[in-house]
Amino acid sequence: MAEATQTLKKGDEFCSLVRLEEAIKRFEDSENCNLSKFNTRTIEGGKRKGLKRHLNPELEYACLNYMCVQGGEYTSRSNGIGPNWTNIKCIMADKDFTERNVFREQFPQSKILICIFHCMRTFSREITTDKMNITAGQRNLCLQLAQEMVYAKNEDDYSRIHGQLKDTKITSVVKYFEKNWHTIKKEWVVYFQSKYMTLGNRTNNRLESTIQKITQVVTKLCRLDQLFEGLEMLMVTLRTERDHAATECFCKTPSFVSKLTYEQQQMFWHLTPFAFDLILPKFDLMNHVQIVSVDNLNQTVKIKSREGMLKDPVNVTTVQPMKPKRILNQHEKYKRAHVEAKRLASLTSEATGKEYLHRLNILKYIAEKWENENTIKLEDIDNLLKQTEENYEFANDDIIQMDDN
Repeated sequence: MAEATQTLKKGDEFCSLVRLEEAIKRFEDSENCNLSKFNTRTIEGGKRKGLKRHLNPELEYACLNYMCVQGGEYTSRSNGIGPNWTNIKCIMADKDFTERNVFREQFPQSKILICIFHCMRTFSREITTDKMNITAGQRNLCLQLAQEMVYAKNEDDYSRIHGQLKDTKITSVVKYFEKNWHTIKKEWVVYFQSKYMTLGNRTNNRLESTIQKITQVVTKLCRLDQLFEGLEMLMVTLRTERDHAATECFCKTPSFVSKLTYEQQQMFWHLTPFAFDLILPKFDLMNHVQIVSVDNLNQTVKIKSREGMLKDPVNVTTVQPMKPKRILNQHEKYKRAHVEAKRLASLTSEATGKEYLHRLNILKYIAEKWENENTIKLEDIDNLLKQTEENYEFANDDIIQMDDN
């Protein structure tokens, strides 16, 4: 028999119900829980059901089970509202109406913005040839205008692009855009989003990326110790990556930049390293240029350089500094060329008969020439069109002869 001072454990036996309840009470105090009886059957009830074996009457129960009052489920006592919930200024979400209505109800003081990534994905999913009853070329044009509106520089720029969309006369797309997007432009246009405190976040991709990493280290059925071990390891890794990126940002400036002149430093920050290496020697040539005389009345100047003296006067004009043009990388060039290539493919597919063969042969000719790094001449294209027309007529003659036979 189990003693009253022992800890309750599996296999313990008790001579009376009183001893059992005393042990249950001590167990509840030590484990900070509350147990209650369920699925019980008294000795008298058992005999009425056919129980024949003898039981000590002091036990009172023939069958007795205990269960936690929580029923195996955890019930939170929190109201779900944190102490600083009123300080939330901005919420970035997708265009799910149910989710956005809940946010507006629970966070009336916050501004609801639309994730740019989900915005562009919704445009691509909804503006299709089947749903809008438009051609592939019209779809590409509408998607391009929608993307330009997303990244509009100001309100006038947005209005201008919005007017271009109306000018396309594509009724189905214009009605869809006016009904679902134009009225909430301040929630998805980058220019209007910048007026709110977003901390530079325009999408939810950063948060979704973190969630994806969490699911990789924390599985659904892992133990509690594995959960905290995985989360700790993930936090250390994310902080290390963040510190590494910040260190590279501050340390990527080459040491020789501090030795350059002010004009050279400004040129360095606006050019790629390859372009700056080509420009830097030109600064040394400036020392070989001398101004001989300046005529302020006639706005002329005489300059002497290593090539000699300029005999003719040079008119002095004020030149506005040009904004440095950034050089595109290969991926950016591919994206721009891909848009035009899709446009050509759409226009080619819309033609029929001889016109289709003309356009297709021109595209093949251009591709072959560029693969061999050759230039394209208009005379060659004219000859190609004539040859295509002859082949088309010859093919039609064969079809007519086969029909006659």
